[in-house]
Amino acid sequence: MKIKQQPQDFRVMELSSLAWSQEKAAHAVYTMEKQDVDTFAAIRMLARRLRLPQAEIGYAGLKDKHAQSIQYISLPTHCNIETMRLPGIEIKRVGYLPSKIQTGDLQGNAFTIIVRDLRDADLDHFTDRIDDLRTSGVPNYFDSQRFGSAVNRVFIAKLLIQGKDEAAVKHYLTAYQKSEPKTIKDEKRRLAANWPHFADTQVRDRTLVRVIEEYRTTRSWLQAYQRIPSQIREIHANAYQSYLWNETLKELLRSIVDKKMLFAVEYAAGSLLFPQRLTPEEKQAIPTELYTISESALYSGKELAAVKKVLASEGISQQDLARLALASYELKARPRPAIITPTNLSASAPQPDELNTRAGEQRSKIQLSFALPKGAYATIITKRLFGQ
Repeated sequence: MKIKQQPQDFRVMELSSLAWSQEKAAHAVYTMEKQDVDTFAAIRMLARRLRLPQAEIGYAGLKDKHAQSIQYISLPTHCNIETMRLPGIEIKRVGYLPSKIQTGDLQGNAFTIIVRDLRDADLDHFTDRIDDLRTSGVPNYFDSQRFGSAVNRVFIAKLLIQGKDEAAVKHYLTAYQKSEPKTIKDEKRRLAANWPHFADTQVRDRTLVRVIEEYRTTRSWLQAYQRIPSQIREIHANAYQSYLWNETLKELLRSIVDKKMLFAVEYAAGSLLFPQRLTPEEKQAIPTELYTISESALYSGKELAAVKKVLASEGISQQDLARLALASYELKARPRPAIITPTNLSASAPQPDELNTRAGEQRSKIQLSFALPKGAYATIITKRLFGQ
């Protein structure tokens, strides 16, 4: 199975929760169509072109770089823009709001995905799997996109919770993803090679330099970590909290669902468990919502047992999570649906896949269309349907 083989294979449209007007107000609302640009990069490009602080540009959610996406943004009306094109981006004004769009101002997202490189075995009982998905839904896991900061499956937030401040700073300064620019990779390699004398290593990247300079001055690993930009520290915390939530939901499924009906699928942070189908009794036994893991979250019954088991396997307690506050970030308990069901789910008949079929090796493609609530990952649907 392959998805996102081409940007047009993965299309997503934001479903806004806002109602804008055609009467002028303080903020103008735009559709932003983009391809090969992530939301943060698009906001930076717009801010530079308009000579506007990034904080004045409103957006409701983040959309992947490797996709064709349509989302809503807001600009101060005084920018007086009707349409604008930038590389990979086009915005068009659609109305006005009295205040800027805030993160979370959406109902969900509608997806159209072309799944490619399917073998005959991938299509066996496909209609049954679609029917099971409509009936039983799918665990609402955080998917791989959430865990880009966990290079080599190392969670920086976990290191901080365990009091391993030096290890946390070292991982940030030396571990890298394949997708990072070569200049950054080279600097991180040099830092790793010279550790623990990294403070004498020549580095140009300003984000890395700030961390290094703080340690040179204070000799405090924790204060050095606090020099990492706040949005990156938030990503570190969210990644580990999301991993703990996934693991807790897996434990709940193990305790409720017939084990013969569970199958595992690999993802960036380990593996996920999916039920092939749920009986009415099993579906009722799974909590409607599961709070994200934090020091203040209250659990009971099977949820409490699952949380304790997961944290014990991580070598920490629920109280230990409070230590993240020393790194200027507090984990918050938020309800997240445990099981979600895609709406308007449809699948095309299999078609020959022109990108992956070779002589003697027939491959098929299928187009899926569906909508999901905000915060849910479309790739969880393809993992459930195709087991990969």
